Amino acid sequence: MAAHAPAENAEDNYELLLMRSFKNDSKYLQNGELLSKTPTPVTISIKNVGREDFPGGKITDFFSRFENLRQDYVARDCPSIKVEEEILLYEKISITTDGLGWLHIHLESIDDKEIKFYQYFPDEPLATDYWVSPIYSVNKYQILILEALNDIKEILLTRSKGGPNV
Repeated sequence: MAAHAPAENAEDNYELLLMRSFKNDSKYLQNGELLSKTPTPVTISIKNVGREDFPGGKITDFFSRFENLRQDYVARDCPSIKVEEEILLYEKISITTDGLGWLHIHLESIDDKEIKFYQYFPDEPLATDYWVSPIYSVNKYQILILEALNDIKEILLTRSKGGPNV
C-alpha cells in the first residue's frame, strides 16, 4: 500500500476507512449484489488509517435508503481503534428491499474531534461528515425473469441461425 500524506491539520481529526462486504452463496449473483427477502449477511468493518489512535465514539445514525424507503439499523458505540487496526463493526445486517440504495453511518468521536471518512484508501476522504456507500440489492424474481428471458433469447438466436427447432 502506498504511503499517504497526512491530512491537513492531521492532529485535529481522525482518519477512518469503513468497508462493507457481502457473504453470498448464490450462483446467480455477482459480487456486491444482494438477494432481497432472504437473509443475506452484510458486514461493516472499520479501519484506522490515520496517524493517531481513535478513542472510540458513538454511532448516532445507521440506515439504508432506497428511493423513499429508509431502513434503520441499531446504532451502537464504536470501540477505540489503534492505528492500522481493523475491527468488525456490524457482523450481519439485512437489506429488505431491492434496487439501488445507499448505506449511511454517522459516527462521532467521544472527544468531538473531526473524523475524515474514506470509501477507499488512499483516495481522498469523503466530502461528508459521515460514511456513505452505494449498495445494489437484487430481487429474486428479477433474477428468475432475467434467466427466462436469456433462455428465450438463446432459443430465438439458435432458430434464426437455422439451428434445431425446440
